[in-house]
Amino acid sequence: MGSSRSHAVAWLLSLVGHTLIAVLLVAEIGFERAPTVVEQDVSSPIQAVVVNAEEVREQIQAMEDEEQARLDAIEAARQAEIDEAKRIEAERLEAIRLEEERIEAERLEAERLEAERLEAERLEAERLEAERLEAERLEAERLEAERLEAERLEAERLEAERLEAERLEAERLEAERLEAERLEAERLEAERLEAERLEAERLEAERLEAERLEAERLEAERLEAERLEAERLEAERLEAERLEAERLEAERLEAERLEAERLEAERLEAERLEAERLEAERLEAERQEALRLEAERQEALRQEALRLEAERAARAAEDERRREAAELDRMLNRWNRSIAQRVESRWIDPTGGSGEVSCSVKARQSLVGDILFVTTVVCVGGNAQLERSVENAVLKASPLPQAPDPRLFDPVLIFTFNPS
Repeated sequence: MGSSRSHAVAWLLSLVGHTLIAVLLVAEIGFERAPTVVEQDVSSPIQAVVVNAEEVREQIQAMEDEEQARLDAIEAARQAEIDEAKRIEAERLEAIRLEEERIEAERLEAERLEAERLEAERLEAERLEAERLEAERLEAERLEAERLEAERLEAERLEAERLEAERLEAERLEAERLEAERLEAERLEAERLEAERLEAERLEAERLEAERLEAERLEAERLEAERLEAERLEAERLEAERLEAERLEAERLEAERLEAERLEAERLEAERLEAERLEAERLEAERQEALRLEAERQEALRQEALRLEAERAARAAEDERRREAAELDRMLNRWNRSIAQRVESRWIDPTGGSGEVSCSVKARQSLVGDILFVTTVVCVGGNAQLERSVENAVLKASPLPQAPDPRLFDPVLIFTFNPS
């Protein structure tokens, strides 16, 4: 803007100078239209000069062409400045878009980590509850076995007690081993969660530090730009004051030298120039307003496009999550059916097919499907012999078919054994 003001002042001064020259030439042309013979006075050095009007017009046209070429060069420079400003604005908008995308990616990653942590806590709670129920069932079975054994065979009581003591010792050792494994797994899980938390805090601290440094850098750049702009405006103001002082001095000297007709011509020319300046300012203001409205419209379109893209991405993510959940459900059902079919193929029916059998079976498996232990929670249509036959079938089916997806694996299996 300061450069445009300097160009305008230079253009006005040049136009005023050319106008003065044109007025002088026109005044001299008047002598050609009414030529008179002037007798020279020996005492006077002034002589009449005859000027060709066509040559004067050609000179005026040449000066106007030169002035027009200079104005065209000024307009081209101003257009180049406008194009550069548009390019800088486009780069700034692109940087803002990239920063918003980075922030959104960090938010999605944080949500994913939180979901994984909650899922791990849920699985651990289910595992602990399953172990508690298993311990209660084993204790109930042990007490019932002791009561029945005492009533059925008193003579063998001492032997049974010895065997029972050995069994209890084995169970205690097994329980202590399982508890040690559980505690070790919990310790490793706690260490992993702590490491993930510390890593997340470190990344967050690094991100905040980077944002702080970026803000300080932008603030420094803004202050430097404001200082340079202030210096430039001050230099332009001093230059404009100097040019204005020189113009006023030149006008004052010219006013003393020229006649009344020249002063009137200058007044009329000044009024015309002022009208042209006001018109140019009005057109420039309208152009700037049109540019501002266009920029606002483009920004609104960009924001709407970003919103629609975000909604599309969210819908796509939700559709993908539902598709994966449905696929996992289908794989889980197929896996459960394959386990039941494998167990059923190894089951020997002690009832001889005399009635309907439905047993709820609970088993613990390793990562490769090996059965670690199995128990029958409840059986409908049978007795202890039926329960033992179902448990033997599960043990014979080891190793079980592996989960088609690691996310479906659960070390504790609970399924219904209902042979056709």
